This record gives sequence, C-alpha cells and structure tokens, in this order.
Amino acid sequence: MRPIITDLMNFDKEIDISKRIEDALVYTHGNTLVITSIQNANRAMSGLQHFKYSHSSKIKNFCGICLDGTIQNEALPEKDELQAGIHPETCILFQDASGKFGVYDNGHLFCCSVFSYPNMSDVVAFAGSISTPNKFAVLHKSALHICKLKLNAYEEIGSYPVAASNIIAFENGYLLQKSDTLVYFENGQFKDYFKSTSTVCPQITDFKVDNGRVVVVSVSGEKCIMSIIGSKPIGLLKWRHGFWDFHDDWIVAHLKGDLLAIISADNPDVRQVVNLGEFGDKTTNIVSGADRYGEKYTITLMKRSGIAFMNVPYAILTGQAAVEGGPENAKVANFRSGGTKVKVPR
Repeated sequence: MRPIITDLMNFDKEIDISKRIEDALVYTHGNTLVITSIQNANRAMSGLQHFKYSHSSKIKNFCGICLDGTIQNEALPEKDELQAGIHPETCILFQDASGKFGVYDNGHLFCCSVFSYPNMSDVVAFAGSISTPNKFAVLHKSALHICKLKLNAYEEIGSYPVAASNIIAFENGYLLQKSDTLVYFENGQFKDYFKSTSTVCPQITDFKVDNGRVVVVSVSGEKCIMSIIGSKPIGLLKWRHGFWDFHDDWIVAHLKGDLLAIISADNPDVRQVVNLGEFGDKTTNIVSGADRYGEKYTITLMKRSGIAFMNVPYAILTGQAAVEGGPENAKVANFRSGGTKVKVPR
C-alpha cells in the first residue's frame, strides 16, 4: 500500500487558474471554464464527467457564489418547465478581461448573468456569499463593496473603507487578509479575527477556509508557519510558496526537493511525506479532497498543461497500515528520509 498516480492528462493549452469549489475542481485556459467533480467519484480523471463553458473573452479569476434560483428563472426562456428544478445552489462567479462579471450555473449548464463593472482595474479580489444567496463582495484597493446580483446587472448595497489583499467568504460574512491580520466583516462592521504573533514569519502570505475551519500561512524565505485556528501551529521548511491546499481536515503542502507533505489539522504530529519524483518540478498548483467512499485522500497535481491525479489511502496517513517500501510505522513521517516515493503505473 502506497500513494499512487492513477491517471495523467495532458492538454494542448496551458492552464491559467485552478481552484476547488466545494467538491469540484474548476480550472480555466483562456476563455474556457472547465468543471470536473474529481472528489465525487472513485475512478481515474479521464473517466470523470466534466463540463466546459466557453466565454466571449478571457476569464481572469473566479469563485463560488450561492444563488437561490431567481436569476436563473428570469434568464431561462422555459421558466414553467424548469422552475421547479432550480433551488439554492453554488454557482461560479467569474471576472473576464473585458471588464465584466459573469455567473455560470454549473447545475443547469448555462451562463445566467453577465454585467459590466466599473473600475475593474481597481479590483483586488472578490468573493460570493455562502450564507446569503445572490450577494457578493468586491474588494478594491481602498474599499470593500457589497453587492446584490441581478439578471445581467448588480446593485451596490454598501461601501466600506478598508485596505486588504484578499477576501474569502466565511460564516455570515467575509474574512479579509491584511499584512499581519485577518479581519472579519459582517453587517458593516470589521473586527480582528486572527493576528500573527510569529517573529520568524510575521507577515500573512495566504489563508484558506474549508468547512468553517481556517488555516493561515506565514512565510519568510523557505520557512513557513501554518496557523490552524483551533489547533496548534505547524512549522515547515523548504517551503514552495503558493503550492498548498486544505480540505477534509488535512493540509497538503508542496516542499522543495520534490516532496509533498500531508498533515492532519487536528493532530499535526500525524503526517506523511510523499516524494513526487518527476512530478515535483512540474507542479504549479495543488487541489485536494476525499473520495466519496472515505477510503482515500485525493490530490490533484496541476501542471502547466496537464493534470496528475494521485490517491493516498487514509490507512497510510493515519498510520494504520505500513507503507510499501517504507517504515513499518508511517504515522510520524521522517522528512529527512526523502519521503515515500509515489507509485506510477506503467
């Protein structure tokens, strides 16, 4: 039993952006948006159902947004036939190169709203609400704008002065990233949620939210501190900035030396290290998750023009099973050992 690459996919176009939205892998190349539900099936990537949407201009960024069905009902000509099938669901809010926002309904496979947005060049980041349908937040360089989505239009509800570099929907509001602080915004009010106290890595580099849990990353050179809200922090060396993910209470981080660290957010002493070998220097992003049977942890290694799909049995991660070719007790990984080499079927 060992980590294994189950499938490889190569494309004739380069991947621009890749993210996990709920249990789906979403990525773009040019003006094309691709949605693939990698964590909802127990099979290789090439056999998974996926959907493509081709937009009129290049897609620059995207996120999830909750819709209650009213926008789709207005947009669909067959309202009476399809109205009963539309219910609150997560769709995809995207920003394009022409200065517009759009919303793609991946459940009904159509773009239900496209609208112009002024001063798009001033936009730093944006996030769709997860608690209030049809609402989203746009972070500008010096203000946060709260908006309500309409059919091919939007309404600004409020504007609040703030300077931040990133925003993610959280609980009934949003978390905003400042240099050394995460700030929580709700109902027009800002309050500090997390403040970095590290002298080694004082600046916040990135953060992620999954199922109500927050992990904050602070980096200085090759040193990294992961602050897990509600658990003890994790220190990592040989950090490769940007290549990490957090899902299903496990953290995955790509380290220099072609190593992939998989660490329990509940007990950071429980960890495993995988040697990616030939895939290490080709990885440009990581998207992780659990398969629907709860037997394996899935890690998608995004390449510049392709995808490698890797499965890691939970029995290895928790130390309940020995690693093939590795130590008998793999519960606490030895980083200096070079990690367990991933198996690639030939």
